[in-house]
Amino acid sequence: MKRLGLFLAIFALVMTPVSPTQAAGDADPTIAITTPSAVVKGVTSIAVNAAVDPTGTSKLKSVAIAINGVPSYSVAINSASGSYYSTAYDSCSFSTLSTVNVCWNTQSLTTSTYTFYTDTTSWPTGTYQVTAYIKDTNDRVAASSSINLIIPVAPTLALSISKITTTGNSSFALAITGVKSIGAGTAVLQSSVYGNGDWVTVATFTGAMGAMTASAPVELGQYIRVLFTGAAELLDASSKTLQVLVTPKVTCKLATTGKIGKKIVGSCTSNMSLPSVEVSLQTSTGATWTILGTGSVKGKSIPINVTPKKKGTLFVVLTSSGIEGKLGEFQSNIVKIKVT
Repeated sequence: MKRLGLFLAIFALVMTPVSPTQAAGDADPTIAITTPSAVVKGVTSIAVNAAVDPTGTSKLKSVAIAINGVPSYSVAINSASGSYYSTAYDSCSFSTLSTVNVCWNTQSLTTSTYTFYTDTTSWPTGTYQVTAYIKDTNDRVAASSSINLIIPVAPTLALSISKITTTGNSSFALAITGVKSIGAGTAVLQSSVYGNGDWVTVATFTGAMGAMTASAPVELGQYIRVLFTGAAELLDASSKTLQVLVTPKVTCKLATTGKIGKKIVGSCTSNMSLPSVEVSLQTSTGATWTILGTGSVKGKSIPINVTPKKKGTLFVVLTSSGIEGKLGEFQSNIVKIKVT
């Protein structure tokens, strides 16, 4: 009986199942990030090479990637090399190494190269550490060496309108701040009829970074912006959109004295050449204004005349409601005339 008991004990030891982890004599899997370079802009691909021990029995089970400081929903677009999985899946659990952003189950795949895509457009300027992870079918896990993704600074663009003319080139000013230099970057002036698309480049800004200028024919009512591109170490950037909508400054000159029934002739001068616009000449002898006449005017000089009907003080002013989307409402100075 003792011999039989010893034999059964040895048999039981031999037949006891051994877990895959215990049975595996394989070396740990390896994974390495092959791209990108440090400075990234917009949609960026992150490629990894994953490998298991070619002399062992294990196969590739899953690969994953983690980017510190970035939520999982903004990290990846589904890769052509596998199916998307979240960290809740067992195949995407990497022991105590990491809680990953995105993970691919690779058991049915033969490729060892995987590419993850992430859009960095909305990421704040800074440095983000990227690490890749691997698991084989024996549940061995490993991490890659980390790389840094650097989101560079975007320059701040302040666009202003220096001079508007309807008959030639208007002038525009640009100040670029927030960066020390713009390198090979280029700032261009763009115009659009509606301001929500179909931007057309009409000029390039030149000069010192803090005081760049450009000139181009831009119609009143159009929208303009600055687009900055081409600097390797800076993000592309655009300025706020402005509408080319101006308010003329109009100055009227008339004699300051007059007589009843005698016509007083004068003119009003605009600081810009006006497109065809409706104006009203108004007069007042007290608190109430009366429209003396209306008409369409164009150019810089507007002839006017008034004929006083009674003694006292007569006030004269030129007004206009402007042109929708092109010319702002404007009013001249008020001319005071002593009538005798």
